[in-house]
Amino acid sequence: MERLIFHVDVNSAFLSWEAASRVKAGEPDLREIPSAVGGDPRTRTGIIVAKSIPAKKYGVQTGEPVAMALRKCPNLVVVPSDFRLYTKNSQAFKAICKSYAPAMESFSIDEVFLDMTGTSLIYPDPIATACEIKDKIYQELGFTVNVGISTNKLLAKMASDFEKPNKVHTLFPEEIPAKMWPLPIRDLLFLGKASEKKLVDFGICTIGELGKGSLLFRHFWEKRPDISSSSTPEVLTILRFWKCRRRVKALAWRRLSMMILYLWSRSSLFYWSNAMW
Repeated sequence: MERLIFHVDVNSAFLSWEAASRVKAGEPDLREIPSAVGGDPRTRTGIIVAKSIPAKKYGVQTGEPVAMALRKCPNLVVVPSDFRLYTKNSQAFKAICKSYAPAMESFSIDEVFLDMTGTSLIYPDPIATACEIKDKIYQELGFTVNVGISTNKLLAKMASDFEKPNKVHTLFPEEIPAKMWPLPIRDLLFLGKASEKKLVDFGICTIGELGKGSLLFRHFWEKRPDISSSSTPEVLTILRFWKCRRRVKALAWRRLSMMILYLWSRSSLFYWSNAMW
C-alpha cells in the first residue's frame, strides 16, 4: 500500500491569527494592508516575526528590525505578539486536522503532517479531501492554510510551499521533474544558506541541477569510467572540479570530497525514498 501524506501549513500564521481575531472584532483585516507582527511599534524596537503579502511588496522581511521595516514602509501597521492567541488558534486548527486522519504529527505551532494512508474508502479523492480540510479551517477559524500531498513528508512539505495562500498542491514522485527540478536550490528543504552558497559557487542553482549532479557522483563512487553520457550542462562545472582534483592539496581535497558527499546525501537520491521520513 502506497503511503499518502498531507502537510497542512497555516499561511503567515501569527499574522493570520492576529488578523482573524481583529476581523471578528470588526477591525480592518491585517492581511489586506501592509502589516507585520513583532516588536514594539511605539518604541520601534524588536524584529519582524510575520508580515502580510502587501508588506512583502515593500521589501519587508521576516527577522529584520522593526525600525528598518518602518523605513521601507512608513505606513506599516505593526502589532505586538500575542502567544495566548497563537496557542488557542494552533490547538483549534490541529483539532480539525486530527479529525480527518488516523495519525497526526505536529511539526511546529502552525504545521502538521497527516498520515492518510489506508483511508481511500473514506476519502477516495485526496485532493478533494485536502480542499475540504482547507475550507473547513477557513470557515470555522477565519484563516487560510496550504495543503501539500505526496507519498512522504519531505515531498508533502515541499508541495505545500509551492504557491500561497489557500492552495492545495501535489508533488508525487512522478511529478518531481516537472514541479521540483526548476525550483531554485534555496527552496530545497533543510538546505542552509552556507550550503546554498557553496552549491551556487559550483554552478548548481536549481534543485534539478543538484539531482542530476548526484547521478554523476554515483559514477565516481562506483568507479564507472564512462561518464560521457552525463556531460549535460548542469554537471559540467562539477566535472571540471573532479578533473582538477590532482591540483588540489590532499587536505583541501578531502574537505571537498566530504562536502560533496554531504550535499549528495541531502539531495533527492537520499531524501526522496519512502524509507526516509
